[in-house]
Amino acid sequence: MATRKDALEELTRLAEECPERRIVCLDDDDTPVFINNVEVDDEDEDEPCYILVRDEDEKREMTVARLLDCLSEEDEDDPDPDGEETYLLVRLDDDLNDTKDIYCEKDDIFFEHTVGDEKVIAFRSGDDWYSDDIW
Repeated sequence: MATRKDALEELTRLAEECPERRIVCLDDDDTPVFINNVEVDDEDEDEPCYILVRDEDEKREMTVARLLDCLSEEDEDDPDPDGEETYLLVRLDDDLNDTKDIYCEKDDIFFEHTVGDEKVIAFRSGDDWYSDDIW
């Protein structure tokens, strides 16, 4: 499971190479889902989450550089300023309970991918996050 700290390290490197590439999540059948928003869920201060939300308006505005900015914003109330236990999740539809973790194998969360003619940065969704223990 990816943490915000993991993502920031990779995004910092990617921002130097390709800051304007858009971000997509490859869902279970490898369909690319563009991301356009980041929500912060810090109700449970023991396990705060940043949730990447699908782009329903087809604006496709979320780039590597913009995501890096969203995840690195300073918040004086942040219960985990280093991001070590702040999880990075993704929501691919309107169901607020259908949130998944972001699959990460070793240190690779993001990878280059092509959607049509466009080169993008992609990541994969992992397991369902919802459980009575967390929410």
